[in-house]
Amino acid sequence: MADAIRHPPNFLGRAVVGVVFGALVYAALAFVADYGRLRGALYGLSWHIVPAVLGLASLNYLIRFEKWHYFLRHLGFRVPRKGSLLVFMAGLVMSITPGKMGEVLKSFLLKRLYGAPVSMTAPAVVVERLTDLVALMVLAAAGGYALTGATAALAIGVGLVAGIVSILSIDRLSSLLVRQITRFKRLAPGALKLDQSLKAARALVKPRPLLLTSLLSVPAWFCECVGFWLIVAGLGYGALGLGKLTGIYALAAVIGAVSMLPGGLGATELTVAGLLSASGVPRSEAVAATLVVRAATLWYAVAVGGVFLFPLRHAMKRSASIAAEEGGAS
Repeated sequence: MADAIRHPPNFLGRAVVGVVFGALVYAALAFVADYGRLRGALYGLSWHIVPAVLGLASLNYLIRFEKWHYFLRHLGFRVPRKGSLLVFMAGLVMSITPGKMGEVLKSFLLKRLYGAPVSMTAPAVVVERLTDLVALMVLAAAGGYALTGATAALAIGVGLVAGIVSILSIDRLSSLLVRQITRFKRLAPGALKLDQSLKAARALVKPRPLLLTSLLSVPAWFCECVGFWLIVAGLGYGALGLGKLTGIYALAAVIGAVSMLPGGLGATELTVAGLLSASGVPRSEAVAATLVVRAATLWYAVAVGGVFLFPLRHAMKRSASIAAEEGGAS
């Protein structure tokens, strides 16, 4: 069973692709910004703010964990709170997959540890992402980016959320989707599991749980917006204000999400650096702020996820040993 931790289906390869892609993106940014000036900007950063930025990112994860645990309980899974936290944190290692959907790793971990069917818990990952996107769009709009050139990106986000919620919540649409899939021989065997997943998702996108978790997502992501403000202020441009910087960070995250690139790599960075430059921040400082905030959010999440995989690996080995002993006794 421990192999599921080390080599879950396709997850390791996706993570490696994300790391390589990220390295290329950052090399390109460093080249555009002029490495010498970029290094000077990084040296000029008030690095004492980094612990606070990481603390805010950690608070984001803890608030979002409450949403994850609520989803599991709403679906009828009484997973121990400690185990649920370990699984949620471990899933962060897949933040560098397209749309963060690699975090469905959490469902595989729940199955191995507690026997919860993947088809029944994977919808929690999908709806998690939807509520995150809703919160980021709210923050982008609150930051003043609802009536600018960003309207197209926000419209795509709204359309994506509305479309997915419609498919999940309207029984006729989800039933039609299942019927269409059964027409293909290769996909037909998975139709039953898909039907189970859609029914589970339907329970999560009802007005009350969807609204509650979307509202909970707003302060979670605002934490990272405050961290971004601290970074920009640490470079000497805090006068832009928390409101505007919240809008910049949230809009960049929305664009990264709808781009479906691994971790939003490239799309998010270019948006942050571009909007900062358009706001009067020199290119080198704009790129410096972009690199630091991504290191303190995206890559910090990946590192946290990697750390939390270790206790889960031991827990799975222990459960495998117990299962083997019980099997031998019988």
